[in-house]
Amino acid sequence: DDGYDDKQWEELVEMGKRIMKKNGGIKIVALRSSLSTSSRSPGDAGIRILCGPDRSPLLTTHAEDGVRAVVDLRRAFFSPRMADERGRLVRQVRDGERVLVPFGGVGMEGLRVAARTGAAAVVVVERCAEAAECARRGARMLERNPTA
Repeated sequence: DDGYDDKQWEELVEMGKRIMKKNGGIKIVALRSSLSTSSRSPGDAGIRILCGPDRSPLLTTHAEDGVRAVVDLRRAFFSPRMADERGRLVRQVRDGERVLVPFGGVGMEGLRVAARTGAAAVVVVERCAEAAECARRGARMLERNPTA
């Protein structure tokens, strides 16, 4: 139970429809209700689809500083609010350094370091298999478009 009565839920669905109508690039509008799993990801119960197809995995991309990361919205924790902190970390890296990113999640820190610095090597470590797969997908995207 997400705590919404029928009227509130219908209002949310209508809002989702307006969002999709205003921006044709949006294919799904979802509502996150909790971060209840051990990986701080929403899990199946923590995300409800307002509009659009219910997909599994529920993937999206997020861009920071022109670098794109893949995010599994149900299985991986990710917060765009940490973008400034990730930028601060990137600015600390010097040419030729080797960078280890523990608890790397979907890999945004590592991707930004790889794309925006002269680091000699970047290694991202992540326990959550789904988040690690997102990081690998992001790395493949970066390899195909290194000047992004």
